[in-house]
Amino acid sequence: MRRGALPRLRAHVRDEIAKAIGEQGLSTALARRVALQIALKLDSGEWGDRTVWIAIGQLLRDEVARLRDRTGLSDRQIETVLPKLSARQAEEFVAELAQTDRTIARTIFNAALEAADPLTAGRRYLEEYCRVAGELQTIDVGVARTVANAAFSARAPREKALDLSRRFAEIVEAYKDVRRAKRPASADGVRVPRTRPA
Repeated sequence: MRRGALPRLRAHVRDEIAKAIGEQGLSTALARRVALQIALKLDSGEWGDRTVWIAIGQLLRDEVARLRDRTGLSDRQIETVLPKLSARQAEEFVAELAQTDRTIARTIFNAALEAADPLTAGRRYLEEYCRVAGELQTIDVGVARTVANAAFSARAPREKALDLSRRFAEIVEAYKDVRRAKRPASADGVRVPRTRPA
């Protein structure tokens, strides 16, 4: 997506499109995001007119209802996903992620929404999550999943996971040292006399 200020004509058209779309019962944020995509990515001859924009708004209203009913996505998620994917694509993607690993599906979906191409990003995140979790399972399944969850969207997920698991091991060792220091003498084989309450 192109960044920076829109030329004056495109900005005016974006505002008109957003107004027409928003009047169909959609949030201002969603109406503005879709209008921006139309103004940026289409040539002026393809922008359509108010009738087209109203129809787009009505279709989007149906898509929003579908996503709320079938996937339970929040308004923020819907506002982010609909300019990039159709409701059907988003619904199928949530199901695809859940089929692989239900416990991480929503986390990966949310991270993927921020990418320009959520499907490609989400599939890569899921692949990295599974790879990291699989490599670390010899430690502990719960720890492996937690570390994989923290690392899957990093630029270098495997390296990030190894760093996180090393830091986790250091914390565990430090905790053990503290516990050893606080352990009563009887734990080292020295008998500690019991005192009876008065």
